[in-house]
Amino acid sequence: MLSPRSRFALATVLLLVLAGRSANADLRKLDPRARVTLAKLRAGAVVAEIRGRGMAVDAQGDLDVFIRGSVSRRELEAAGAEVRTALPGIYTAYVPAGAIEAVAALPGVQSIRGAVPCEAELDVSVPTTGANLLRGPGPTFTGVAGQGVLIGDVDSGVDYNHGDFDDASGNTRLVKIWDQTTSGTPPINFGYGAEWSSAQINSNASTETDDLNAPSHGHGTHVLGIAGGDGSQTGGTVPAFTYVGMAPKADLVMVKTGFMNSQILDGVNYVFDLATARGQNAVCNLSLGSQFGPHDGTDDF
Repeated sequence: MLSPRSRFALATVLLLVLAGRSANADLRKLDPRARVTLAKLRAGAVVAEIRGRGMAVDAQGDLDVFIRGSVSRRELEAAGAEVRTALPGIYTAYVPAGAIEAVAALPGVQSIRGAVPCEAELDVSVPTTGANLLRGPGPTFTGVAGQGVLIGDVDSGVDYNHGDFDDASGNTRLVKIWDQTTSGTPPINFGYGAEWSSAQINSNASTETDDLNAPSHGHGTHVLGIAGGDGSQTGGTVPAFTYVGMAPKADLVMVKTGFMNSQILDGVNYVFDLATARGQNAVCNLSLGSQFGPHDGTDDF
Protein backbone atom coordinates (compact mmCIF):
# COMPACT_ATOMS: atom_id res chain seq x y z
CA MET A 1 0.00 0.00 0.00
CA LEU A 2 1.37 3.39 -0.94
CA SER A 3 2.10 5.95 1.74
CA PRO A 4 0.36 9.35 1.60
CA ARG A 5 3.61 10.93 0.40
CA SER A 6 3.97 8.35 -2.39
CA ARG A 7 0.35 8.81 -3.44
CA PHE A 8 0.88 12.58 -3.61
CA ALA A 9 4.02 12.14 -5.71
CA LEU A 10 2.26 9.75 -8.08
CA ALA A 11 -0.70 12.11 -8.44
CA THR A 12 1.66 14.98 -9.24
CA VAL A 13 3.41 12.97 -11.96
CA LEU A 14 0.07 11.97 -13.50
CA LEU A 15 -1.12 15.57 -13.55
CA LEU A 16 2.07 16.68 -15.27
CA VAL A 17 1.76 13.90 -17.85
CA LEU A 18 -1.89 14.76 -18.53
CA ALA A 19 -1.07 18.47 -18.76
CA GLY A 20 1.68 17.71 -21.26
CA ARG A 21 -0.67 15.57 -23.32
CA SER A 22 -3.29 18.34 -23.24
CA ALA A 23 -0.78 20.95 -24.40
CA ASN A 24 0.39 18.67 -27.21
CA ALA A 25 -3.20 18.04 -28.24
CA ASP A 26 -3.83 21.79 -28.40
CA LEU A 27 -0.73 22.32 -30.54
CA ARG A 28 -2.21 19.90 -33.06
CA LYS A 29 -4.42 22.83 -34.02
CA LEU A 30 -1.32 24.35 -35.67
CA ASP A 31 -0.74 23.47 -39.31
CA PRO A 32 2.69 22.11 -40.34
CA ARG A 33 3.90 25.55 -41.42
CA ALA A 34 3.10 27.12 -38.05
CA ARG A 35 4.63 24.15 -36.21
CA VAL A 36 7.88 24.34 -38.15
CA THR A 37 8.12 28.09 -37.58
CA LEU A 38 7.45 27.64 -33.85
CA ALA A 39 10.07 24.89 -33.61
CA LYS A 40 12.69 27.06 -35.32
CA LEU A 41 11.94 30.02 -33.06
CA ARG A 42 12.23 27.88 -29.94
CA ALA A 43 15.47 26.39 -31.24
CA GLY A 44 16.95 29.91 -31.32
CA ALA A 45 16.86 30.52 -35.07
CA VAL A 46 17.69 34.05 -36.27
CA VAL A 47 14.39 35.75 -37.10
CA ALA A 48 15.72 37.60 -40.14
CA GLU A 49 17.09 34.36 -41.54
CA ILE A 50 13.87 32.36 -41.28
CA ARG A 51 11.83 35.31 -42.54
CA GLY A 52 14.06 35.29 -45.61
CA ARG A 53 13.04 31.66 -46.12
CA GLY A 54 9.35 32.61 -46.07
CA MET A 55 8.55 31.33 -42.58
CA ALA A 56 5.35 32.54 -40.89
CA VAL A 57 6.98 35.06 -38.55
CA ASP A 58 7.09 38.84 -38.29
CA ALA A 59 10.15 41.04 -37.76
CA GLN A 60 9.73 40.88 -33.96
CA GLY A 61 9.74 37.10 -33.92
CA ASP A 62 5.99 36.56 -33.41
CA LEU A 63 4.09 33.91 -35.35
CA ASP A 64 2.09 35.36 -38.26
CA VAL A 65 -1.08 33.31 -38.49
CA PHE A 66 -4.71 32.84 -39.46
CA ILE A 67 -6.90 31.74 -36.54
CA ARG A 68 -10.19 30.04 -37.39
CA GLY A 69 -13.00 29.19 -34.97
CA SER A 70 -15.86 30.36 -32.77
CA VAL A 71 -13.79 32.58 -30.52
CA SER A 72 -13.94 36.28 -29.72
CA ARG A 73 -11.30 38.92 -30.31
CA ARG A 74 -11.27 39.61 -26.58
CA GLU A 75 -10.49 35.96 -25.80
CA LEU A 76 -7.66 35.86 -28.31
CA GLU A 77 -6.12 39.09 -27.07
CA ALA A 78 -6.44 37.99 -23.44
CA ALA A 79 -4.48 34.84 -24.38
CA GLY A 80 -1.69 36.95 -25.87
CA ALA A 81 -2.56 37.30 -29.58
CA GLU A 82 -2.37 40.64 -31.38
CA VAL A 83 -5.44 40.56 -33.61
CA ARG A 84 -5.24 42.58 -36.81
CA THR A 85 -8.20 41.65 -39.02
CA ALA A 86 -11.39 40.19 -37.53
CA LEU A 87 -13.86 38.56 -39.92
CA PRO A 88 -16.70 36.12 -39.15
CA GLY A 89 -15.01 32.96 -37.93
CA ILE A 90 -11.46 33.96 -38.91
CA TYR A 91 -8.73 36.32 -37.72
CA THR A 92 -5.26 37.38 -38.76
CA ALA A 93 -2.96 37.80 -35.79
CA TYR A 94 0.59 37.95 -34.48
CA VAL A 95 1.12 35.47 -31.63
CA PRO A 96 4.31 35.43 -29.50
CA ALA A 97 5.89 31.98 -29.33
CA GLY A 98 5.35 32.00 -25.56
CA ALA A 99 1.60 32.56 -25.96
CA ILE A 100 0.83 29.99 -28.62
CA GLU A 101 -0.22 27.29 -26.14
CA ALA A 102 -2.64 29.66 -24.42
CA VAL A 103 -4.20 30.66 -27.75
CA ALA A 104 -4.40 27.07 -28.97
CA ALA A 105 -5.98 25.99 -25.68
CA LEU A 106 -9.00 28.26 -26.18
CA PRO A 107 -11.96 25.90 -26.74
CA GLY A 108 -13.32 27.94 -29.64
CA VAL A 109 -10.08 27.86 -31.63
CA GLN A 110 -10.33 25.28 -34.41
CA SER A 111 -7.11 25.89 -36.33
CA ILE A 112 -4.00 28.08 -36.38
CA ARG A 113 -2.36 28.26 -39.79
CA GLY A 114 0.88 29.98 -40.70
CA ALA A 115 0.81 32.80 -43.25
CA VAL A 116 2.53 32.14 -46.59
CA PRO A 117 4.31 34.50 -49.01
CA CYS A 118 2.68 35.58 -52.26
CA GLU A 119 4.27 37.16 -55.32
CA ALA A 120 3.37 39.68 -58.00
CA GLU A 121 1.83 38.12 -61.09
CA LEU A 122 0.27 40.81 -63.35
CA ASP A 123 3.17 41.85 -65.57
CA VAL A 124 1.39 43.00 -68.73
CA SER A 125 -1.63 45.15 -69.47
CA VAL A 126 -5.09 43.68 -69.36
CA PRO A 127 -6.86 43.10 -72.71
CA THR A 128 -9.08 45.78 -74.08
CA THR A 129 -12.38 45.76 -72.23
CA GLY A 130 -14.33 48.48 -73.94
CA ALA A 131 -14.40 50.65 -70.80
CA ASN A 132 -13.40 53.67 -72.90
CA LEU A 133 -16.75 53.44 -74.67
CA LEU A 134 -18.47 54.44 -71.40
CA ARG A 135 -16.58 57.70 -71.00
CA GLY A 136 -15.26 60.61 -73.01
CA PRO A 137 -11.57 61.30 -73.66
CA GLY A 138 -9.20 62.95 -71.21
CA PRO A 139 -8.72 65.20 -69.48
CA THR A 140 -12.45 65.67 -68.76
CA PHE A 141 -13.48 61.99 -68.90
CA THR A 142 -17.21 62.65 -69.04
CA GLY A 143 -19.49 59.69 -68.49
CA VAL A 144 -18.56 56.68 -66.34
CA ALA A 145 -14.97 57.14 -65.20
CA GLY A 146 -14.95 55.92 -61.58
CA GLN A 147 -16.22 59.11 -59.98
CA GLY A 148 -16.91 58.62 -56.27
CA VAL A 149 -15.48 55.10 -56.15
CA LEU A 150 -12.45 54.08 -54.10
CA ILE A 151 -9.99 51.76 -55.85
CA GLY A 152 -7.61 49.90 -53.56
CA ASP A 153 -4.51 47.98 -54.55
CA VAL A 154 -2.43 45.73 -52.30
CA ASP A 155 0.93 45.44 -53.98
CA SER A 156 4.59 46.54 -53.95
CA GLY A 157 3.78 50.21 -53.37
CA VAL A 158 3.25 53.21 -55.63
CA ASP A 159 5.23 56.09 -57.08
CA TYR A 160 2.86 58.62 -55.57
CA ASN A 161 4.52 61.51 -57.43
CA HIS A 162 3.48 60.05 -60.77
CA GLY A 163 1.18 62.54 -62.46
CA ASP A 164 -1.25 59.85 -63.63
CA PHE A 165 -2.50 59.68 -60.03
CA ASP A 166 -3.24 63.42 -59.72
CA ASP A 167 -6.49 65.26 -60.32
CA ALA A 168 -6.99 68.18 -62.70
CA SER A 169 -5.74 70.59 -60.01
CA GLY A 170 -2.49 68.72 -59.53
CA ASN A 171 -3.43 67.24 -56.17
CA THR A 172 -3.10 63.54 -55.54
CA ARG A 173 -6.09 61.23 -55.90
CA LEU A 174 -4.44 58.91 -53.38
CA VAL A 175 -6.49 59.38 -50.23
CA LYS A 176 -4.25 57.08 -48.15
CA ILE A 177 -1.13 54.94 -48.39
CA TRP A 178 -0.49 52.20 -45.83
CA ASP A 179 3.09 50.94 -45.93
CA GLN A 180 3.05 47.63 -44.07
CA THR A 181 6.80 47.15 -44.50
CA THR A 182 8.05 49.99 -42.30
CA SER A 183 7.45 51.53 -38.89
CA GLY A 184 5.61 54.74 -38.11
CA THR A 185 2.04 55.68 -37.25
CA PRO A 186 -0.07 52.62 -38.17
CA PRO A 187 -3.76 52.62 -39.10
CA ILE A 188 -6.26 52.19 -36.28
CA ASN A 189 -6.84 48.52 -35.32
CA PHE A 190 -3.81 47.14 -37.20
CA GLY A 191 -0.82 48.03 -35.03
CA TYR A 192 1.97 47.90 -37.62
CA GLY A 193 3.31 49.80 -40.59
CA ALA A 194 2.90 53.50 -41.40
CA GLU A 195 -0.17 55.26 -42.77
CA TRP A 196 0.07 58.40 -44.88
CA SER A 197 -2.74 60.88 -45.60
CA SER A 198 -3.39 62.74 -48.85
CA ALA A 199 -2.04 65.92 -47.23
CA GLN A 200 1.23 64.15 -46.40
CA ILE A 201 1.38 62.70 -49.91
CA ASN A 202 0.80 66.13 -51.48
CA SER A 203 3.56 67.63 -49.32
CA ASN A 204 5.94 64.79 -50.22
CA ALA A 205 6.21 63.84 -46.53
CA SER A 206 5.52 60.16 -47.13
CA THR A 207 8.60 57.91 -47.13
CA GLU A 208 6.80 55.12 -49.06
CA THR A 209 8.40 54.10 -52.36
CA ASP A 210 7.85 51.56 -55.13
CA ASP A 211 11.45 50.59 -55.81
CA LEU A 212 12.15 49.86 -59.47
CA ASN A 213 15.27 47.96 -58.41
CA ALA A 214 13.36 45.62 -56.09
CA PRO A 215 12.26 42.17 -57.34
CA SER A 216 8.78 43.57 -58.02
CA HIS A 217 10.21 46.24 -60.40
CA GLY A 218 7.54 48.88 -59.70
CA HIS A 219 4.72 46.35 -60.05
CA GLY A 220 2.32 48.29 -57.79
CA THR A 221 2.64 51.53 -59.76
CA HIS A 222 2.07 49.64 -63.01
CA VAL A 223 -1.04 47.86 -61.69
CA LEU A 224 -2.57 50.95 -60.07
CA GLY A 225 -2.04 52.77 -63.37
CA ILE A 226 -4.07 50.09 -65.16
CA ALA A 227 -6.81 50.39 -62.55
CA GLY A 228 -7.00 54.14 -62.11
CA GLY A 229 -4.30 56.09 -63.93
CA ASP A 230 -5.50 59.00 -66.07
CA GLY A 231 -2.80 58.70 -68.76
CA SER A 232 -1.88 62.38 -68.55
CA GLN A 233 1.84 61.66 -68.22
CA THR A 234 2.22 59.48 -71.31
CA GLY A 235 5.72 60.34 -72.52
CA GLY A 236 7.86 60.37 -75.61
CA THR A 237 6.12 60.93 -78.90
CA VAL A 238 2.88 59.31 -77.70
CA PRO A 239 0.11 61.85 -77.02
CA ALA A 240 -1.15 62.35 -73.45
CA PHE A 241 -4.22 60.31 -72.43
CA THR A 242 -3.32 57.48 -74.81
CA TYR A 243 -2.77 54.96 -72.00
CA VAL A 244 -5.66 55.54 -69.62
CA GLY A 245 -6.68 53.21 -66.79
CA MET A 246 -10.09 51.68 -66.21
CA ALA A 247 -11.32 54.43 -63.85
CA PRO A 248 -9.31 57.64 -64.32
CA LYS A 249 -11.43 59.71 -61.94
CA ALA A 250 -11.60 57.25 -59.04
CA ASP A 251 -10.10 57.92 -55.63
CA LEU A 252 -7.15 55.66 -54.91
CA VAL A 253 -5.51 53.89 -51.98
CA MET A 254 -2.32 51.81 -52.00
CA VAL A 255 -1.33 49.21 -49.42
CA LYS A 256 2.36 48.42 -49.75
CA THR A 257 2.65 44.87 -48.48
CA GLY A 258 5.38 42.48 -47.44
CA PHE A 259 3.45 39.85 -49.47
CA MET A 260 2.55 37.48 -46.61
CA ASN A 261 -1.02 36.46 -47.33
CA SER A 262 -2.27 37.35 -43.84
CA GLN A 263 -0.99 40.90 -44.33
CA ILE A 264 -2.59 41.02 -47.77
CA LEU A 265 -5.92 40.19 -46.13
CA ASP A 266 -5.27 42.98 -43.61
CA GLY A 267 -4.77 45.30 -46.58
CA VAL A 268 -8.06 44.32 -48.20
CA ASN A 269 -9.86 44.81 -44.88
CA TYR A 270 -8.22 48.24 -44.54
CA VAL A 271 -9.42 49.32 -48.00
CA PHE A 272 -13.05 48.44 -47.30
CA ASP A 273 -12.95 49.93 -43.79
CA LEU A 274 -11.64 53.14 -45.32
CA ALA A 275 -14.37 53.15 -47.97
CA THR A 276 -17.03 52.66 -45.30
CA ALA A 277 -15.64 55.55 -43.27
CA ARG A 278 -15.69 57.75 -46.39
CA GLY A 279 -19.16 56.61 -47.49
CA GLN A 280 -17.89 55.20 -50.79
CA ASN A 281 -18.21 52.02 -52.76
CA ALA A 282 -14.87 50.25 -53.19
CA VAL A 283 -13.07 47.67 -55.26
CA CYS A 284 -9.73 46.15 -54.32
CA ASN A 285 -7.26 44.65 -56.75
CA LEU A 286 -4.90 41.75 -55.94
CA SER A 287 -2.56 41.03 -58.82
CA LEU A 288 -0.83 38.48 -56.60
CA GLY A 289 -0.66 34.75 -56.23
CA SER A 290 1.01 31.77 -54.59
CA GLN A 291 1.56 28.07 -55.14
CA PHE A 292 0.83 27.29 -51.48
CA GLY A 293 -2.40 25.67 -50.36
CA PRO A 294 -5.11 23.51 -51.95
CA HIS A 295 -6.54 26.03 -54.48
CA ASP A 296 -10.03 24.62 -53.89
CA GLY A 297 -11.59 27.41 -51.82
CA THR A 298 -10.85 25.85 -48.43
CA ASP A 299 -7.68 27.82 -47.64
CA ASP A 300 -8.03 30.51 -44.94
CA PHE A 301 -6.79 33.19 -47.36
